[in-house]
Amino acid sequence: TAGLNYNTEPPTGMSLSEDKASAGKKEAQMKGAPGETLTQKVMRAAAQMPLLFEPGTHWAYSLAHDVLAAVVEVVTGQRFSDYLEEHIFLPSGASDLTFHPNAEQEKRMAALYVSKNGTKEMLPCTDLSVLGLRMLSQFESGGGGLIGGVEGYSKVIAALANGGVTGKGERLLTEKSIRLFMTPYTSGELQLDFMKMQKFGYSYGLGVRVLTEKGSSRSPLGEFGWDGAAGASCSSIPSII
Repeated sequence: TAGLNYNTEPPTGMSLSEDKASAGKKEAQMKGAPGETLTQKVMRAAAQMPLLFEPGTHWAYSLAHDVLAAVVEVVTGQRFSDYLEEHIFLPSGASDLTFHPNAEQEKRMAALYVSKNGTKEMLPCTDLSVLGLRMLSQFESGGGGLIGGVEGYSKVIAALANGGVTGKGERLLTEKSIRLFMTPYTSGELQLDFMKMQKFGYSYGLGVRVLTEKGSSRSPLGEFGWDGAAGASCSSIPSII
């Protein structure tokens, strides 16, 4: 509802589909204050974009979560990835989640496919930039780009389902925060906008879909989750329902 868009193309300097050579050149040209990370510089560029609408009047999938990543960096003084590792990944045992996979991790990545010219024919996708997964090398998105194994990802989701507590008994988030995740915030015109995502029966919570209409769903009301460009999808049924 911030009014931001999801445009990642020039002239903002935020193209996420650069080859390594041009990406390095683009990163060097990004403007920003001394000491700013690329994530912060990209959000500075995003601030120059015209708004889609007056904040609060509509809903649109946007760069709002990327703005939050930059806010985390400014408030904590840490790179976004370092903050996630210290406060989310290591406590939950999901140490293989990363924005910057090494050679060994890339070998374990599942095959990706894209449709050929919009047809049903599927082609192997070896260029991760097609799905926005190979971003500018130092850009750490608040809304995508993490790569890791199912086991580590599942541990983070399990903590959300367990009221914010990991399997090792460490608290990642307060129960109040989990309840905020589960709260639907779209209604009226905003809900009509969200329905364009075709997530029927759901409203939008804090960055996640939230089941608000039981219908024929086997999930209880309050189930929440999201999905990713590469096909990953999660569904969390919190124990605090």
